[in-house]
Amino acid sequence: MTPPKRKPPNRDNAPAKPSQAAETDRSAKSPHETKSYEIAFKEFKLTNGLRVLLAEDHSAPTYSICVTYNVGSRDERPGRTGFAHLFEHMLFQGSANVGKGEHFILIQNNGGSANGTTNMDRTNYFETLPANQLELGIFSRPTACALRRSLRPISIINGLTVQEERRQSYDNRPYGKTYEAVIDLAYDNFAYKHSTIGSMDDLNAATIEDAERFFALLRAEQRGGRAGRRFQDRRRAPSGQKIFRKHCAAKRRKRRT
Repeated sequence: MTPPKRKPPNRDNAPAKPSQAAETDRSAKSPHETKSYEIAFKEFKLTNGLRVLLAEDHSAPTYSICVTYNVGSRDERPGRTGFAHLFEHMLFQGSANVGKGEHFILIQNNGGSANGTTNMDRTNYFETLPANQLELGIFSRPTACALRRSLRPISIINGLTVQEERRQSYDNRPYGKTYEAVIDLAYDNFAYKHSTIGSMDDLNAATIEDAERFFALLRAEQRGGRAGRRFQDRRRAPSGQKIFRKHCAAKRRKRRT
């Protein structure tokens, strides 16, 4: 038994393809056309010397603060590497206004996120929070000046943390040392010839005196931390004095209880 033959499609009734001009006109009227965004940056300097870049964008109900220190692994000397990355960890261990370990708790409990990075040329700390938590972000900003009283125990603990991070990211990972081999061949200057993570030998040999010596570089840049708390959008943000008064009142209530 032979299968029935299929009828060929009727080409005469097929819908006509739109012309190229019609397609172009349709795409031009599409509501999903690509939009361009322009964000105006304003640059000014505060009385304490901090350079501020302000970019206002109200398309999302959040804000971000990024404080950058002009200190990186390029400032390390041979035999004493890894300190820039070490202090990236240490500056999240509290500030003049926030106790040890409280910074991340306050940020995350209020719907925000925070982190920091280090490279050869700079160290930065950034956080994003809901717009109604502007006071919190400015008030809790980590600063280098808060480390002096607790430099010794913090540097020991975070030194072990950095060593473990090196094991996970470099020593115990396949091809983990490729980057170190490449920059060692690419650069002649020691400032860029070694990796930011530092060597395990240097981390093991580090002393508190070495940490204090590198800490002096951050102290020279600490104005960035102080001004971070003072930075404000004058139309909506509270003044630094208002934040300080609220903090002192909270401290007094805590003493009474």
